[in-house]
Amino acid sequence: MTSANETAGPLDEGRGGEPDAGPEALRGTSSLVSGAIAVALYGSPLLPAALPPWLRFFPLYLTVPAGVFAVVSGAFALRDARHTRAVPDAPHEPGTDRRRARTGIALGAVALAVPLVLLVWAGWALP
Repeated sequence: MTSANETAGPLDEGRGGEPDAGPEALRGTSSLVSGAIAVALYGSPLLPAALPPWLRFFPLYLTVPAGVFAVVSGAFALRDARHTRAVPDAPHEPGTDRRRARTGIALGAVALAVPLVLLVWAGWALP
């Protein structure tokens, strides 16, 4: 059969006639992205000095909330992936990416550990 004679399938079919993964396929990605953003925000004081100070130093205040979000969303993604595997009647979520969720948790933990290390260091060095 030539390609001119083939009929088009439903829009949700990908290559090979398999349904494309929907938004569920991206579980764990929000953890990865927010963890990467939280760690990247530590570079904001390195922006050029010509920028106003609020633009250079305000993003540092957002690192802890972004790190907390990365850890919590990654933990929920891992919990959902573990729950669907352990309970046979649970709805199947094939798109949970454990590697992305674990990486997001690790980046979020780094973003949370840096302020703690700096506070301990300041308390030890400045008495």
